[in-house]
Amino acid sequence: VTGIKLEALPHVDLPKFGPGHGEGGFLITEFQVEQASKTNASAWQRLKIVNGATDQIADGLDLSETWNGRGEQGRREGWGIDRDSGRPHWATFVLDKAVGEPEGSHFRISIQHRFEPGHEIGRFRIWVTRGEHPEWEGLPADIVSIVKTSPFKRTEAQKARLNAHYRELDPSLLRLGFERELAQRPLPPDERMKELEQDLVRASRPVVVDPILNQLRLDVRLSRRQLDDRRLVAAQDLTWALINTPSFLFNR
Repeated sequence: VTGIKLEALPHVDLPKFGPGHGEGGFLITEFQVEQASKTNASAWQRLKIVNGATDQIADGLDLSETWNGRGEQGRREGWGIDRDSGRPHWATFVLDKAVGEPEGSHFRISIQHRFEPGHEIGRFRIWVTRGEHPEWEGLPADIVSIVKTSPFKRTEAQKARLNAHYRELDPSLLRLGFERELAQRPLPPDERMKELEQDLVRASRPVVVDPILNQLRLDVRLSRRQLDDRRLVAAQDLTWALINTPSFLFNR
């Protein structure tokens, strides 16, 4: 491995579609690479970066600041993007010598953000290369293979892969795709509608009758029955009068 490439990728859920959280921008203050062989995976060795390149960097910054080893908190230095949001950006890092073990190697990469909260990279992809010019942007190996194939001999899968790759690089197509995805998402629930639905549920519940009202209704029914049978009312009144007469009670 002669170099590492870091891609900052846009995404529909990031501010201004990314690729960073800072209104689409970001600031990486330190980029470190470590390597260990598969036979001794715990013996990590820090690799030295000696050069690099990028498609874009904010004014006042220098890519070499990402491997100078300082990494002080709050210092505005490193690789940062503050314009052209919603599209991918890249930076390459050249190692001082080719590394790799015959039995295989592990790589550990550290991307540090020590400037201010909100300037983190939102989505990224890591590439490695064995090329003689690791500072170049380069192409994925499968894209290189497709490009080398005659257009008349490319399969439908190869054509689709090539088309998808270049669509990922076109800012206008990316933005249109993100906007379409947002438009197809379900609308957030309306808070007022939720309140009305809750009111409807409450209004649909049976009304609990007041016990006093129940008693009053019963009294009304009894009174109506008494009015319909006056002789019964007279007998009840006479009986009540006799019961409450002392002489009657004494002679019963």
